[in-house]
Amino acid sequence: MCIRDSNIIMEREMTNKNNEKQKEALRELKEMIKENETIYTILREVSRSGMRRKLSVLIVRDNRIENITYLVANALDYKLNEDGHLIIDGTGFDVGEYVVYQLSLKLFGNGYKLKHKWL
Repeated sequence: MCIRDSNIIMEREMTNKNNEKQKEALRELKEMIKENETIYTILREVSRSGMRRKLSVLIVRDNRIENITYLVANALDYKLNEDGHLIIDGTGFDVGEYVVYQLSLKLFGNGYKLKHKWL
């Protein structure tokens, strides 16, 4: 087996692991979040250039605030920084609304099934 073949095999294994993580995260989120629920976001940091934002994603469940940032990152294939915040690149849009829209689309097949509020 040549190096190129082993790299392709490693890539496939990583993709399979990511797919499994994504499926598991989506399953957990579907159990936690119902249609028309409010998803809260906290803007943690904006880069100097304004092109990168870091945020946390939260829900209220059983009168407790739960951080679901890790699950959302896996479900939507976003990166996390070392502090566990989502990293979203781009400008000219409401990043919190965007993340909640994408989450709603993934969970319910419609981007408008969840509500969003900033904290």
